[in-house]
Amino acid sequence: MSLTQDIVLQCQLDDGRVLSKILAAIHLKQNQNATVVITEGGLKIYTESSQSFQASGWLRKELFSDFQFRQPDNDPSPMFGVNLTNLLQCLSMSEESVSASTAVKICYAGPGHPLVLMLDENGVMTDCGLRTLVTDKPLDFDFIASTAPNKFIVRSEVLRDAFTEFDLIHSGVDVNFILENNQRFCMSIDGPLSACEIEIPSTSEVVSKLECQTPQSNSYRLSFLKLTFQSLGLSRDACIRMNSKGILSMQVMIVLPNQQSAVVEFLVCPSIASDEVDQQEQNTRRTEADGEDSS
Repeated sequence: MSLTQDIVLQCQLDDGRVLSKILAAIHLKQNQNATVVITEGGLKIYTESSQSFQASGWLRKELFSDFQFRQPDNDPSPMFGVNLTNLLQCLSMSEESVSASTAVKICYAGPGHPLVLMLDENGVMTDCGLRTLVTDKPLDFDFIASTAPNKFIVRSEVLRDAFTEFDLIHSGVDVNFILENNQRFCMSIDGPLSACEIEIPSTSEVVSKLECQTPQSNSYRLSFLKLTFQSLGLSRDACIRMNSKGILSMQVMIVLPNQQSAVVEFLVCPSIASDEVDQQEQNTRRTEADGEDSS
């Protein structure tokens, strides 16, 4: 069925768990807003925390049983904002969680129109309409995977267990990531009362690949790394890259029903850059507050 003139996007997933799993992986907090970018190749969904952390999920066109996109004039990749928390709640309206028998049809008619979901569970229909928001473009971290000199692929559960152990020591510290000469990957923290270091040699059975062209050491906030927890639990392997600016990319392959998969990526600024962003935000809030007082 072709699109009518007033519809920008119409698509269908025969298994609603595909959508709910990817959205759950990038759902960082309650009342979370997300940016949805529509392209000819599928849907890219972004969430962010501060200006130092970004999560994105890629719903490629091939995952849909039907994907129709009418490109608006002069806008090859239209986007809109939506409350991700509410969207996940809509997906679970028909039962406690979306099942394999739940098909999801998605319609969007453009700016000012709601995002419409139609859930079909064995012939029982549920319609949901979500208010869409005007949104800014997702942050550009200028991270190009092909130019990142170092790459490390490891079982996801290793990172999940490490972040859990670090959190027990102290949740408010930085985690140091070290890559050395294709030999080892090391994570460490220094808490106020104790320290912890986890070293993973390249020969370990949990390591699929370790490539290190240039020894590298950077620190990242544990509070940001913990935001990857949900996705690490839904995946088998995680790929870590660091570029010359210290920006960390963590890609996880989410295991989907019917032997399908989808990539979720997290981009994290190093701690020094995150501190600078925090200071800028504090200065902005202080300036706005001073302006309100003076008026």
